[in-house]
Amino acid sequence: MSSGGVQLPEAKSTGAAGRWGRIHLGIVAAGALLLALMANYDALWFDEAYSVGMAAHSFEEIWTIGAADVHPVLYYWMLHCVYLVFGQNIVVYRLVSVAGAVALAMLGYTHVRKDFGPTVGMLFSALVFLVPWSMHVALQIRMYAWLMVAVMVAAIYGWRLTAQLLRNGRGNSAPLPLSWWALLALASAVAAYLHYYGAIAAFCIQLMVLVAVARQPQDRKRNLARWLLFAAAAVVSYAPWLLVAASQAATVSGGFWIAFNYPGAFAELALFPFNAPEVTGFPSAMPFSSEINRLFAVLALLIVLIELGYLYGIGRATGSASDAAGGARKRELVLVGPLFFLAIYAGTALVAAVASLLLDQPVIYYRYMAVALGPIILVMAWAFEKVKGRLLRVTGILMTVLLASLTAGCLLVCACSPENPQGLVAYGALCQELQAENGGNETLVFSDDLAASIISASGEGLPIVYIDPQEAYRALEPGMIMDFSWPQLLDGYGGKALFVGAPETAAAFAERFGGEVVSSESFFHPYSDNWFIYSVIAF
Repeated sequence: MSSGGVQLPEAKSTGAAGRWGRIHLGIVAAGALLLALMANYDALWFDEAYSVGMAAHSFEEIWTIGAADVHPVLYYWMLHCVYLVFGQNIVVYRLVSVAGAVALAMLGYTHVRKDFGPTVGMLFSALVFLVPWSMHVALQIRMYAWLMVAVMVAAIYGWRLTAQLLRNGRGNSAPLPLSWWALLALASAVAAYLHYYGAIAAFCIQLMVLVAVARQPQDRKRNLARWLLFAAAAVVSYAPWLLVAASQAATVSGGFWIAFNYPGAFAELALFPFNAPEVTGFPSAMPFSSEINRLFAVLALLIVLIELGYLYGIGRATGSASDAAGGARKRELVLVGPLFFLAIYAGTALVAAVASLLLDQPVIYYRYMAVALGPIILVMAWAFEKVKGRLLRVTGILMTVLLASLTAGCLLVCACSPENPQGLVAYGALCQELQAENGGNETLVFSDDLAASIISASGEGLPIVYIDPQEAYRALEPGMIMDFSWPQLLDGYGGKALFVGAPETAAAFAERFGGEVVSSESFFHPYSDNWFIYSVIAF
C-alpha cells in the first residue's frame, strides 16, 4: 500500500524493521558517509565562489543582488542561515549539498519503495550516490542538490495523483488525499524558488496532473477545483519574485553566457546524467586527461544504450502480454510510471528550448537538467529491476559503479591537488611584498577575470578591483570590489600595483594608465582548471 492507503500499480511494502528496510538504510548511511568524507576540501571554482560570497550578505542584500543575477535566491538564503551559525566555512557549505543528496536518497526509502517495491527503492537510493552527475551536484556549493529533492517530491506526488486518477477511471473510487495536492504545490513552489528550471519541471508535472484530471469524468469538478486551488497557492507564493523574474528575462534576452554548440549540445543532453564535468572536463594539464575522457565517453554511451535497450525490451514484453487484464496493468505501469518520470526530463528540455526561441538566446544547458535527475534515476532503478537477464542487469550496475569510481577519482585528484593552494598562498605573499615596497601605502589590485573570485573567496591578500563591474557580482564583495568609477583610483597613483589576468590584458592595462609590467608569474589551479597569472605593474 502507498501512503494515504491508496493502492498504486505494482506497489509493495516492507516493514521498516524488516531485513530489506535495514539493508536499505545501510545503503543510505554508507552513501552519506562516503559523500561526507569526499566533501572535506576547500578548493572552489567560480560558481562556488559566487555562492560563498553571497552567503555572507544579509537576507535583504541577497534579494537585491539576486535580482540582478539569473537565479532565484532561496538557496542563498539557506546558505546565509548556515553562515549565521558556522561563519564562513567552505566544507560546511559543501555538506549542505551532501545533505540534499542524502535527502534525495531517503526518498527511495520513504516513498519510492512504497510505490515501486523495495528493490526499486534500494536501487534508487544507491544510484543517487553512484550516478556521476548526482555525485557531482552532491559536492558542489550550488543549489542543484536541493533542487533535485524539491522536484522529486513534486514528481512523486504528481505521479501518485496521476496513477490514482487513472485507476479511479477504471471503476475504483479511492479518494485523493489533500496532503498529496498540498505537497505537490509546496514542492513546486520550493523548486521554483531554487532555480528557474525547477519552475519549468514543476509546470510539466502540474500539466500532466491536469491532463489526468481532465481525462477522468469521475469527480472531475472536485479534482479540478483542488488542482486550481493548490496550483494557484503555489503561484501566489511565488508572486514576490515574479517581477524580478520578468526583469531577469529581459536581461537574458539581451545577452547570456550560454552558447548552443551544435552538435555537442545534443551529445551532452543525450549522455546526461553520465557526463560529469569531473571527467569530461578533466583539466588537459593533468596526466592522462585525453585517455580518461575517451574511456568515460565510451562507458557513458554504452550504459545509455543499455538503459534504452532495457526500456525497449520491457515495452515490447508489455505490449505482447497475452493476458488482457495483466497486460492492461503492465501497460498502466509503463505509461503512468516510467514514462511519467521521463516526461519530466523531456518536457523540461522542450520548454527550455521554446524559451530559447522566444528570448532569442539559448537558455537550454545540460547542467540545468539536473532538475530532472531524480526522475531519471527512478527510471534507471525501475529498468534495472524489471529487465530480464541477470547478465544485462549486472553489467549495467557494474558499469554504473565503474563510472562512479572514475568520477570520484578524477574529482579527488583535482580537488585535493597540492597545486590548488599554491597560487592562493603566492597571491597573499605577493600582496605583502608589494605593500612593503610601497612603503605601507595603499596597494591596488585589478582584474578582468572572474576566476579571481576564487582568490578573493580564499581570504588571502588584498581585495581585487574588478574592472568590468556588474550589480550581480556584488555578491563577491568585499573580496572583489565593484566600483563603477574604478579608473579614478589610479589618478595620481604612484608605486606598484598588481593585475590578475592574462599577460596581454595586463600589458594593455598598464599601457592605458601609463605603467609598465615589470614581472609576471603564473600558477595552475586544477580544481577550477584556471591559471592564476599575477603581473606587477610599476606606475
